[in-house]
Amino acid sequence: MQTQEILARGVCIQDEKILLACFREKDYFFLPGGHVEPGESITNALVREVDEEMGINASVKNVISFFEHTWEDGDKSIYELNFLILFSIPENVELISKVEHLDFKWVSLNELDSIEFLPAELKNDIKNLLIGGNIPPFRSTL
Repeated sequence: MQTQEILARGVCIQDEKILLACFREKDYFFLPGGHVEPGESITNALVREVDEEMGINASVKNVISFFEHTWEDGDKSIYELNFLILFSIPENVELISKVEHLDFKWVSLNELDSIEFLPAELKNDIKNLLIGGNIPPFRSTL
């Protein structure tokens, strides 16, 4: 069985660090954001997710890329279409999770090299953004 998911993933860079999320019971990091609800725009979904998960008002800049891939979760296959959206939050705001299953952290380029980042295929693109580069407008693992 395969499910399809549309996600709004945020790219927020401050002081040469990127904002990442992680599940408290897991040892990997990912871009903050979440599922787009029916009838919701991808940018509104990101703003809503950041507010729900961190209590912070996100300012959306633009969609910079989208990424499709599949992964297995037990006996089901999941197809994801991830929209990567550049956004900002106020500087020096304290990162406090409003949900019990997530934490948030600013990660530098050097730290990014030493952590597990998912989807792994995006890790080099994120590293490139941290050094001021660009990422491809579309990437697929299909």
